[in-house]
Amino acid sequence: MINKTKIEWCDYSVNPIRFQLPGQKHPINLCIPCSEGCRNCYASAITKRFKRVEYAAQAMAKATPVLVKKEIQHMLRFRPKGPFRRWAKPRLNGVGRLKIHRNRALVFVGDMTDLFGDWVPFEMLDKLFAVFALRPDVDWLLLTKRPERMAEYLNQVMRAYQDGAGHHSTSERLKLLSLEMGMQYGVHDWSWNWPLPNVWLGTSVEDQATADARIPHLLKCPAAVRFVSAEPLLGAVDFDPVGCEFCESADEMVLARDEHGSVYWCQEHDRECGSYRGWLEPDAIDWIITGGESGPGARPCNIEWLRSTVEQCKQAGVPVFVKQLGSKPFYIDEANRRCGGAVAVPVSALAFGGWEHTGKMFKSSKGADPSEWPDDLRDCRQWPVIGGAQ
Repeated sequence: MINKTKIEWCDYSVNPIRFQLPGQKHPINLCIPCSEGCRNCYASAITKRFKRVEYAAQAMAKATPVLVKKEIQHMLRFRPKGPFRRWAKPRLNGVGRLKIHRNRALVFVGDMTDLFGDWVPFEMLDKLFAVFALRPDVDWLLLTKRPERMAEYLNQVMRAYQDGAGHHSTSERLKLLSLEMGMQYGVHDWSWNWPLPNVWLGTSVEDQATADARIPHLLKCPAAVRFVSAEPLLGAVDFDPVGCEFCESADEMVLARDEHGSVYWCQEHDRECGSYRGWLEPDAIDWIITGGESGPGARPCNIEWLRSTVEQCKQAGVPVFVKQLGSKPFYIDEANRRCGGAVAVPVSALAFGGWEHTGKMFKSSKGADPSEWPDDLRDCRQWPVIGGAQ
């Protein structure tokens, strides 16, 4: 079922794809961890507690993916109830002032798994995207740690949308399937646009290494909104690096000088880079979510990592949503460095920048109450502005 969620940046969550294991009466949620950001996954903890199944490759190898019919029916028929959480400010980078709309629900699809893991067949994703097309009144959010497969799916040139139906591009295939499913479920009030204007695609990163590996793949995905969830944030991230259009990396780029001035030169291809751009430029990343880790085993989050993300977004005019400071926020006490090291001071002992704590713990165990944050982070719960319809 589509349920109201406590996740601060959306209104509902739904898990239409689950996995049938031998011996289990009903299909369950399942996934495979792939990086440090998965270590304390809440979805894994819930499945382990109530189903006694570990999120692991061994369990997934025995599982069969299932598109739950009741979930699909509910996604097509449910009526969102406001008020919704979203508010937004127009972008400040001169691209244009768009209207703000608050009358649309944000639904996080697949918060208990990774829908773009190779355990979910493309044919199943076809049906899911057809449902999105049939519900243009709802904004659907998909988040993955495997954006390379998401890009592969969305950019396929030719594949049959069903047996014997010929071969079509992704957009053509989904349009045909949407027509078919619309007739099946009695949904007729919709129109076709590609990319789907109500589908937001995102990738999760936790540090610079995962950002460098995943964000370039995200940028290959056609989407109304591309977003990054930098949570749990385990290190500082530069969201606006220079990249080469040929090798899609800054590793082989050098700043060279000639009679015309400075140019970026790609050593791998031995030529001047035709263009280079950062991730926060227009038509790249539209939204960033960030926050520290919470729950059992939470790892520390440096307040300056969050500040850096917020400042980069402000400079680029990109909306930023600080979800939480985490259970163990800290800052580096520069005034008390010892022997070349730095003293990490817990936030509960912090007093700077108009933010004072007297040693008491946060009222919110995950540091999610903005009233307890530093002044410069309290106004950082923004959403992207799209469309223009109220």
